[in-house]
Amino acid sequence: GLVVATVLVTHVLVEEKLSILLNEVLILVIPVTIALIVNLYMPNSEQKLMKKEAEIDLSISNILAGIAEALRKKLSWTVLSKELEIAKARVSQTLDDATRYHNNLLFNNSEYHLNYLFMRSTQLEYLLRIAKYFERITEVYPVSLEIARFVEALKNDIGYKDMATARLEELKNMREDMKSLPLPKERVEFENRAMLYQILNELEDFLFVKIQFHQNNDQLYCRIRS
Repeated sequence: GLVVATVLVTHVLVEEKLSILLNEVLILVIPVTIALIVNLYMPNSEQKLMKKEAEIDLSISNILAGIAEALRKKLSWTVLSKELEIAKARVSQTLDDATRYHNNLLFNNSEYHLNYLFMRSTQLEYLLRIAKYFERITEVYPVSLEIARFVEALKNDIGYKDMATARLEELKNMREDMKSLPLPKERVEFENRAMLYQILNELEDFLFVKIQFHQNNDQLYCRIRS
């Protein structure tokens, strides 16, 4: 940087000889070259990072399984909220690790991993909203069980590959089916169905975030796998 350049120029001016310039350049180039070589060949933490990402994916899969159980009224929303907070903390810690990975190595795949973790963090926000809806859902309806089956299947799709596009179409069809249902006859059913509809909206956003991620990062993913 500026300090190093200033020192080198000062040495040349003090010696008043241009012949010393080569020596000064070597003093600069040799350690920088060694540092670059070490940087290229030092063991990087990408494998550890991917292992942590897999753990986060497993957490999200487990949360989706919990949502399916909550739709069947077999799990409380407070349990879901606690699981989500744990997952959010795990994502935050892994983001710190990914940032260090990004800063410590010149040539790496950190951009993909950072974007992946930001995507998962956003998805967790949607799942947290879903968990809070269960505080206001008091009954189980046939449509509740249908959504539960969808979420149960969705939990098996969590990973690096794009499984969200096909699921999004399935969700849209489910929403259309809900619109064709007879109108609720009681206020309680109306309120519960409204919450279920909101859950579908959150799931749609959950899937859309993953689709956007693939649209913007699949080339980086191919580079990792090549």
